[in-house]
Amino acid sequence: MTEGFCTYCGFEVESFDNLECCPFCGGSNIPCSYDNQVNISVNWHELHLLTVWAEHYANSFKEKDPSMVNIVYSIAHRLEKQFPEKYALTLAGELSSLKREFPSAKIDYPGVE
Repeated sequence: MTEGFCTYCGFEVESFDNLECCPFCGGSNIPCSYDNQVNISVNWHELHLLTVWAEHYANSFKEKDPSMVNIVYSIAHRLEKQFPEKYALTLAGELSSLKREFPSAKIDYPGVE
């Protein structure tokens, strides 16, 4: 059983003993322990709003600290995996869905290829 996961990339960590960085991405941020997991009742649309606002805020600091955006996306992806039938929580995720539907569309937003 894993002890937790990397906040930056979501990699599951078996043990925090002697852990100096994430074995997957090398991030040195504090990992999340599964002991601190909570269940919260929230509407998906509310969660989408909060995530898009966090994404926008993090993008405004992207030049100074790119890890902020990566952390928002890591959290959003973990939440989205719990409800794959729902729409994306981030604006980049929503726009990527549109890009898949309309491949010739030009979309200029960070994180959208």
